[in-house]
Amino acid sequence: MCDVMTFNIIKLEVTLQDIQQMSRSELVNYLTTHGVQVTHDDLTEILRQRAIEDWEGKILEQLK
Repeated sequence: MCDVMTFNIIKLEVTLQDIQQMSRSELVNYLTTHGVQVTHDDLTEILRQRAIEDWEGKILEQLK
């Protein structure tokens, strides 16, 4: 007999307010996990803008 384990995957939602309050390292993590390339020279506000644009794109995809 084989034991079967079931895992529930929890999708964490990120809000626009979350992005606006993220630290630089959180922004880097968010962007890289969404496939956006980040360099050490990128200013934090540029990273924040990219994250907002990515977030907006995800919202638009859900509306389709």
